[in-house]
Amino acid sequence: VSETEMQSDFALHTALQIPDCPAPMIEFLIRLVPSARYLQDPQTGALPIHLACKYWHAERTLNNSKVSVEMVLNQLLAGDFSLVHRRYEKQLPLHHAICAGKPWQNFVQPLSALDPKTTTLRDPQTKLYPFQLAALPQTTSGNHVQCKETEQLDCIFELLRAQPSVIHVDVAVTGDEISPNNLEQVV
Repeated sequence: VSETEMQSDFALHTALQIPDCPAPMIEFLIRLVPSARYLQDPQTGALPIHLACKYWHAERTLNNSKVSVEMVLNQLLAGDFSLVHRRYEKQLPLHHAICAGKPWQNFVQPLSALDPKTTTLRDPQTKLYPFQLAALPQTTSGNHVQCKETEQLDCIFELLRAQPSVIHVDVAVTGDEISPNNLEQVV
């Protein structure tokens, strides 16, 4: 494999690490080298779906583009929805997207719709459910950044609405789990 071929195989990976890369460019690179969707980045070991979730902020560039984030996500997954279960740095793509502060409407929702069960899986690093991750301050490459307090409220709400079963009371009351019947005893 020549160096030029190697560079073109991983052009998609490089573009997805540029936060402001336009969605049409990402779509073009996917069409140019479709097999790149399944290649792990030689430096990080990440698949393109992980890089998109962790670094790419398409919502900044969607001005008048006919290419939507959902379309790019579908192209990245290429109908192989098992990729939403592939982990990078022990996290699912959904966890990376939420930690990066991706918006519900055009990023987290389409990703979680591919397999709603992912919204019930705790992040192995923090042990938090996705809705709890959305409540944390956003992080970029491990550094905390300032975010608006209400920025992720819609994401938190929608994640809870999609899987209300993740909320359960685990407070011990003399060794028993609190139920609606004995909740008054606790209060």
